Amino acid sequence: MNAPDPATKRLRICGVEFLNAWPLVEPIHDREVAAPRFAPGFLHSVEEPRQPVLFDPSTALPSECTRRLAQGLCDIALVPVASYVAHDHWDIIPDIGIGCEGPVETVILVSEVPLERVTTLHLDAASRSSQALTRVLMHQRGLTPRYQLAPHREGVARVRDSDAALIIGDAAFNLAGRFAHTYDLGAMWREATGLPFVFAFWAARPGLVAEAPRHVEALLAARERGRRRTAAYAERYRDQLLRISGKHPAVSPDEVLPAAAYQRYLDHTIRYELDARARAGLRLFLRQVRELGIDPRAPWVMSETPRAQPDGAR
Repeated sequence: MNAPDPATKRLRICGVEFLNAWPLVEPIHDREVAAPRFAPGFLHSVEEPRQPVLFDPSTALPSECTRRLAQGLCDIALVPVASYVAHDHWDIIPDIGIGCEGPVETVILVSEVPLERVTTLHLDAASRSSQALTRVLMHQRGLTPRYQLAPHREGVARVRDSDAALIIGDAAFNLAGRFAHTYDLGAMWREATGLPFVFAFWAARPGLVAEAPRHVEALLAARERGRRRTAAYAERYRDQLLRISGKHPAVSPDEVLPAAAYQRYLDHTIRYELDARARAGLRLFLRQVRELGIDPRAPWVMSETPRAQPDGAR
């Protein structure tokens, strides 16, 4: 029996369920990846051979995506960029990322006291990049709060007195008015560096980019399809929130935004390019993480001896 062609082999890919990832992840599930194609210019269209299915998709929290790729449980994963510090042998799918240039809205610090008076900062366990970015930004301001890990979506309940919390993902929508102080990490990074910030990218097992160019092209094409569907994603996301608001105490119908607000977030707040400026911001962040000795597997922990290493982003 002939070995499967690497160019058309079905690859295991793990994405993220957060709204900002939908334009990258949702199109991977399209049936059109394997749908019949029709030759143009004929009175009666001629069906071309069925295209192979390229991906076997799944979804998980960002930190779980990292674990699955590290343990060989998938071939490609949408991972927090801080994971690259410990896994710089991974391939990076070119030109695709999830980032921002200025306020990001869904990676925030909330507290009842000014940042300078925070004594304990509860870090959302779901994303290592956001955890590490918090540590970098606190260091830039000469602040040294105590860090504690909080399960995803449990940080809000821990905000009291001088305890603050890092809130990420869809859980961060509508929190600005609930606390005395809200700090947007995307805005803080832009103010400090003048550069975009990249939170996540598609990473792959070593050698995959060279051996599977068709899959790389498919991911780029999926991003472009996803960008054209943001209005539909925004409507569907809002409908989902309304359906669960009566069942889940963390979601109130009064806090559900108009669909236009979610579309604006996808169209204008989030950047999906890994262009030259985004790569510059990424290299700077990874360098600072290394120089501070932040352990990307547990970014609230500092190593005993800070390390200075060359930039690792490709």
